[in-house]
Amino acid sequence: MEEYKKVLIELDDLMRNIGKHFIPDLEILNEFHLTKRQVAILFLILKKPETTISEIAQYFEISKSAVSQSMTQLEEEDIIIREINHDNRREINLVLGQNGQRIQHELFKLEQKMMTIYLTKLPIEDLHHVRDTLKKLDEIIMKEKKDN
Repeated sequence: MEEYKKVLIELDDLMRNIGKHFIPDLEILNEFHLTKRQVAILFLILKKPETTISEIAQYFEISKSAVSQSMTQLEEEDIIIREINHDNRREINLVLGQNGQRIQHELFKLEQKMMTIYLTKLPIEDLHHVRDTLKKLDEIIMKEKKDN
């Protein structure tokens, strides 16, 4: 068990260190003074455009009210806009505002930089292995949570 703990700590440290290298590339986020939850919600919306408050609440396992509270500053900063879902008028879609589109553009540039400068220096088989291992871990966690 001690070996698992050691590896988990090393993985966490490595991911944090890798993330620190890219903080300067995301200076645009500093303009808005967002909380960690707001950034997490924003990143989810960037991955899944026109998501709903219900979907976000379900994803993060928090209340719709908690999501709505986090949305206030995102709306005030023109990062997110609430729009009525035309297929279900009782539902609100969340789409990117002008500043949200700016952030999306900066993230796209960062992704391109990561791929062209860093990831291409690794054998693709190594990346597949990391992906497959993380996928297995996610499946184990989901199964355990479901069983308990």
